[in-house]
Amino acid sequence: MSLVFYLCVCVTALSAITAHADIYRYIDASGAWHLTNEPKGVRYKKWIESKEGFSFSSQPAIEAPQNVDSHAYDETFLMAGKVHNISPYLLKAIAAQESAFNPQALSSQGAQGLMQLMPATAKHLRVKDPMDPVEAIFGAAKHMRDLLDALGDDLNLAVAAYNCGIKPVKSAMRIPAIEETQTYVKRVLQFYDRFKSQAQESAH
Repeated sequence: MSLVFYLCVCVTALSAITAHADIYRYIDASGAWHLTNEPKGVRYKKWIESKEGFSFSSQPAIEAPQNVDSHAYDETFLMAGKVHNISPYLLKAIAAQESAFNPQALSSQGAQGLMQLMPATAKHLRVKDPMDPVEAIFGAAKHMRDLLDALGDDLNLAVAAYNCGIKPVKSAMRIPAIEETQTYVKRVLQFYDRFKSQAQESAH
């Protein structure tokens, strides 16, 4: 199945990702990006080579539940990270902590999907279906990019803001004294370090 993305500031339309596919791009006169894994015509140029620059390990995630494929979305993490200049391992770490890679996860507070986007956040990011893992990952990548930009590229603060919102973080420019948020940051960074280390080991 072909995939085509139309991007201006954020992803507005998505179709299914085909695993292990090179991605081709052209930018039209309006500035919209057109991405596809099945280029038609010379206007498309190769933009992302499958798994270019990254190697996801086959080892299981930390405390990932059984019968969950923690690698099902690796290609999507890669592509979303490329679009928004975010490490795919960070996106994967957030998914591991937020939903344990369950695209149908729903929290008691109303957060939805693989990346646990709140309805207002999803609307702001133009994510039409937070339960769609591709839309969720691209939306979360855009969200993390915005948080990093707003917080001086401080990874710890951006991860904290993903959990508790940017206002309490930006007001003090430190991780709030909220036990849940402090634990959340530690857990996400543990996943992040683990995924990076596993990738480095599998690359050798």
